Amino acid sequence: MLELLTNKVNSCDLIKPLLPKEPIFISLQGSEGKCCHYVLNFKGLQPLKEIPEILHVKILGNSEQLQELIKGELRLQQLMKLNALKVEGKFRDILRIEAMISLSVSSENSLTSDNI
Repeated sequence: MLELLTNKVNSCDLIKPLLPKEPIFISLQGSEGKCCHYVLNFKGLQPLKEIPEILHVKILGNSEQLQELIKGELRLQQLMKLNALKVEGKFRDILRIEAMISLSVSSENSLTSDNI
């Protein structure tokens, strides 16, 4: 599921202007304790094999809610208000992540001459 998100984010032209110059280190942790680390920078979103020294954004919660977020079924802000996910980090970084997920999902579902 996370590979799909990485591919969508890295291939979406709408996201390129949102990519930060300075890296943002992100941690996603599901209820099973499994943790994935990513870096978001001008190259896109890449998985990390090692735990970074500094984490800018931590997203903790149930695996089902994380999947809903990645699929674009619910927004990060909605899941935070519902207390379904706990998110730590700067508000600006959180909004950037939410926008990237939303744009990658909306570009996938947008109407083109191929899918009309």
